[in-house]
Amino acid sequence: MSLAQLAISKADYAEAERIYRQRLTILRREARAGRIAADVLALALSNFAVLRRARGHSSEAEELLREALTWNPRLPPQSRARAGQAETLLALTLLDQGKFAEAEAHARRLVEGFRRLPNPEPPELCSGLTFLGSVLMERGELAEAERHLREAEALYRKLYDSSFVAIYDNVRLQAQVLYSLGRLAEAETRIDQTLEKYRAYSRPNYISFATALTIKGLIVSQRGRRPEAETILREALRLRSENLPPDHFMAALTQGALGEVLVGLGRYEEAEPLLVGSYEGLKRSQAGENERIKLARGRLVSLYTAWQRPDRLAGLEVPGR
Repeated sequence: MSLAQLAISKADYAEAERIYRQRLTILRREARAGRIAADVLALALSNFAVLRRARGHSSEAEELLREALTWNPRLPPQSRARAGQAETLLALTLLDQGKFAEAEAHARRLVEGFRRLPNPEPPELCSGLTFLGSVLMERGELAEAERHLREAEALYRKLYDSSFVAIYDNVRLQAQVLYSLGRLAEAETRIDQTLEKYRAYSRPNYISFATALTIKGLIVSQRGRRPEAETILREALRLRSENLPPDHFMAALTQGALGEVLVGLGRYEEAEPLLVGSYEGLKRSQAGENERIKLARGRLVSLYTAWQRPDRLAGLEVPGR
């Protein structure tokens, strides 16, 4: 398992996966027989889930995490914090798949549990509130999302050094909420803060760097600077293609953002493959009809309406039409 983690740190994901698939069978057998501690297996399952999620296989990650959580009753007290981490990861995989209602239920339970801890300001509450804010943002509950994100940011800044990257993951989400609320000047200020700190304390292959660029591109486009937005979003899409598998839902989201900007520039033929790819990719990766798919479909409707192509518009699967 240490070799597998070393392989992950070297970005040798194929070798890490080979080790996990070979050794997990043995770990399961030994844990069931009581010859190794349950937390050894639970940790291995959680770590492998992190790898599979990062490679775009969210459904398999969900299965691994649910298996890890079945071992909770057999974990020693000192390993219970790891169980909380597994539940947080499970909630993240549900969010990846667009299972927003289930993800919200997990997030609220986590936050309630963190608020009950003896420490009135536990570090875990920062990430719990941030995650809850991100779920609520996806569900369109923007006022509550902003409230939780601001509470989390204040606690982050109280407990951690200003170089802690998770602070700016939170600020990035706030920028996205502000964009959705139409508060574009505030949104741009916050996303610029995020990008400045990502450049200082992280690397461009950090998965949230391209996410921040995507949000920046959308904000800039809405503020009337579409050529600048196109440049930003092409950089974001390049980073997605270099660091994510092609069918990852985040790649589809960035594709859709660039397609939207190209429609605004009147470049319909360039926009179409991006918007179709985004829509089809999200239909494959998401568990069912959700806001991400509705947004992707709405972008295609806007394209075909502006392009005056009712023949292609008629082929879209629009529920209730």
